[in-house]
Amino acid sequence: SRNLTSVTMLPSWLTEDYLQKGLQAFYKDDQLRVVKVWDQPATGKGENFICLMTRIFVDFELGDGTLQKRSYIVKQAVPADAPQSRIFAEYDVYNKEMDMYEIILPRMGEILREAHF
Repeated sequence: SRNLTSVTMLPSWLTEDYLQKGLQAFYKDDQLRVVKVWDQPATGKGENFICLMTRIFVDFELGDGTLQKRSYIVKQAVPADAPQSRIFAEYDVYNKEMDMYEIILPRMGEILREAHF
């Protein structure tokens, strides 16, 4: 299903069903049910030229009946026809950013913890 408030800001694959499956896996709760999802821009117009950022809000109920409210940031690459997209592809900007989050920043955190900083 696609009951998102503003479908134009989000990729077509980001549905309530997709979010529910991801949350069920994260919380290890097959009974978890998404109740409501809505979105809004995460940055103002012209504040981010590298990607499109949207904040999604998700209300969901755990199997034990507890209601949870969470928000997440969705980052999307700029459209292929955007003037800067060719340069971003040439410099592999998006993969380098993922490497920062997945490899470099965690390693920097380890080094700082080892140094008791």
